[in-house]
Amino acid sequence: MQYRGELDGLRAIAVIPVVLLHAGFKLFGGGFVGVDVFFVISGYLITSIIIEEKQNDTFSFSRFYERRARRILPALFGMLLVCVPLALQCSLPQEMNYFSQGVLAVLGFVSNVFFSHTTGYFGVGSTLNPLIHTWSLAVEEQYYILFPALLLLLWRLGVRTAFATLGVIAACSLIAAQYYAKADSQFDFFLLPTRGWEILAGALIACYARHLEQGGAAVLLRESGSLIGIALIAYAVFFFDDGTPSPSLYALIPVLGAVLVIVYADESTLVGKMLGLKALVGVGRVSYSLYLFHQPVLAFARQRLLAEPDLLTVSVLLLVTLALSYASWRFIEQPFRNRTILSRPRLFTIGGCAAVCLLASALSGWRTNGFPARFDKTEKINQQLVRTVVVERARVVRGDVCQFNNVTHIGVDGFLHQWNCKDDSAFPHLVRIPVIITGDSHSADKVIALKLNGLLPLQIGGAGCSVVPSRMSGDCQRIYQRLYEVVAHDPYYQYLVLAHFFSESELTPDSIRETVAYWQRYNKKLVWFTPMPTFYLFAAHLERDQPARIDFRISDLSQREEISRILETSGIHIVDTKRLFCSLNDCGYVSREGCVLMTDDSHLSLWGARLFGRALLATDPLFSQWGGAAAGGDTSRELEACHKPVV
Repeated sequence: MQYRGELDGLRAIAVIPVVLLHAGFKLFGGGFVGVDVFFVISGYLITSIIIEEKQNDTFSFSRFYERRARRILPALFGMLLVCVPLALQCSLPQEMNYFSQGVLAVLGFVSNVFFSHTTGYFGVGSTLNPLIHTWSLAVEEQYYILFPALLLLLWRLGVRTAFATLGVIAACSLIAAQYYAKADSQFDFFLLPTRGWEILAGALIACYARHLEQGGAAVLLRESGSLIGIALIAYAVFFFDDGTPSPSLYALIPVLGAVLVIVYADESTLVGKMLGLKALVGVGRVSYSLYLFHQPVLAFARQRLLAEPDLLTVSVLLLVTLALSYASWRFIEQPFRNRTILSRPRLFTIGGCAAVCLLASALSGWRTNGFPARFDKTEKINQQLVRTVVVERARVVRGDVCQFNNVTHIGVDGFLHQWNCKDDSAFPHLVRIPVIITGDSHSADKVIALKLNGLLPLQIGGAGCSVVPSRMSGDCQRIYQRLYEVVAHDPYYQYLVLAHFFSESELTPDSIRETVAYWQRYNKKLVWFTPMPTFYLFAAHLERDQPARIDFRISDLSQREEISRILETSGIHIVDTKRLFCSLNDCGYVSREGCVLMTDDSHLSLWGARLFGRALLATDPLFSQWGGAAAGGDTSRELEACHKPVV
C-alpha cells in the first residue's frame, strides 16, 4: 500500500489520550476512545492489504499470519518479559498471582475474556493492573483469526455482496453493543461481538475504496469531512467519561470521526497537514510500543509508591515510557518485521523460547499464589490477616443469596430464584426492623453493621449495582424490580436505605434528581448513606506496616450544598458515613483497640462494621429508635474477632 503519513498522525491522536487518561489527567476523561480509533485504522489497513494481495493473486494465509505475528508478538513478548521482574519487585502476592493469570491469558489471546470476568476498565483496580490494556490486542487477535477466511469467501461473491454482508454484520455488532451496554457492561466493553463493528467500520472503507475516488472529491468536501472527523474524535476525548456507555451508539462519534479522517484527510487538507507533522508521525510510528509499555510503567509505579504519583513523578514516568517505546520500536519491532534480518524459522524459534519462559514464570506465579516466599515473617502475617478479614466478610455477606455477586456467574435468574434474606443462620436471634437496604456492595456493609448489633433489615442488592437509573445494568434493574414487587405495597417496611459508592460522574445535580425520582416510587421514607472514605491501596499499606492514605474526595463531593439541598428538599434522611466512620478512631483503619476496621480500600471488616453500626444506632436520629431493640439481639461471638496487624 502507498504510505500515508496522516494515518501515523491519526495513530498518535489515538494513543496520546489513552496514555494521558491512564496517567491520571482528568481532562482526557474520554481518552479510552483512542482504542476505538485504533480499531478503525487497523480494520482499514489490514483489509486493504488483503484485498490488494487478493487482486494481485499473492495472498496466502501463512504470509498473512506471519505478518500479524511479526507485527504483534515480538513487542508484546518484550513488554511481558520486562514486566515479570517488575512484578516480582513491586507486587504483593495477591497482585502477583493475578498478574501471572493475566500473562497466561495474554499468551492465549484471551485477556479480554479474562478481564471481563475479573475486573473493570475504570477505577483504582485498573490503574494498578499492568496488563489491563492488552484486552484490545486480544480483540484484534480474535478478529484476525476469523476475518481473512470470511472476507475471501465473500469476495468470491463480488465486492458489493462482500460490502453488504460485512455491513450487516457490523450493524448486528453495533446493536449488540447498544444492548449489552445496559445488560452486561463488562461483556460489552471487552469482547469481540460488541467491538467487531468498530474494526469492520475500517474494513468497509477498504472494501469500498475503489468507488470513493478520493482524489476527485471536491476540495470543500475533503476539508470539511476531515475537519468534522477530527472534531468528533476530539469531542469524544474531552466530553466522554467513565459513565459513558462504551461501546454503544455513543461510540459512533469517535468511530465516524476516524472514518471521515481516513477517507478525506490527505496531504493537501488542513487536517492531513496537521496529522503529517513530524512530531505526530514520530509518535504514531512508535504508537504500538507506546501503548504496550505505558500501562505497566504507570501501574508498577503506583504499586511501588503506594500512592497516586504527583505531576512531577508522572512526567518522569511518561519520559521513561517514551524511551522504552522508542527502544522497543527500534530494536524489537523494526528487526522482527524485516524478513531479511529474521527469517521465518528464526522468528518462531525466538518467539517460542520467549513464550516458554513467560509460560513457566506465569504458571509458577499462579501455582505458588504469587511467590509469597519473597516476604519476611511480619509481611506474611499481615498478608494472612488481610485474607482472613476478606474471607470473614464474604461469608457474612451471603453472596448470591442476599447480595447478587456476578463473579460467581449463577446469573441474575439464579440469584432471584434463591433470594431469601428474612432469616440468617449466621445470626440466630435478630430483631426484625422495618428497614430495607439496597445498592451495591457498600449496602452489604450497612446490613452487616446492623446484624452485628442484633437487628435484621431486609436486604437485596448487587455488587456494582448503581442506584442511579441511567447507570443501572440490566441485571440490577431486574433486582430492583423484584424489590419493588416485594415491598412497594408492604406496609410493614417503612424505610428504604440507598447505599452506593458513587463515581464522580454520578454526583451531579441532574443525576441525583434522576435517582430521587426513581426511588420515590417505592413509597418508602428514603435514607441516603453518603459514600465511605477510601484508603488508597489499603491492603498493601497494612501488609507493609505503613499508614494508609485516606481519600475523602468522593465522600465530600456527595455532600456538596447543591446535592444536599436536593435530598433535603425531597424529604430524604441523610446519614453522614464519613462522620460515623471517623468517630471510630480519627479516620484511621485500625480501631482504638488496635483491630483492623477494613477489608480493602472501602469495605468494612466485621469488627469495623460492628463498631460502625454501634455508632449509627447511638448518634443517628432515625436509627437510634432501634438502639434499645439492638441490645436484645444475639450475635455469634465468633463474628467479633479482633485482628491486629503485626508491627
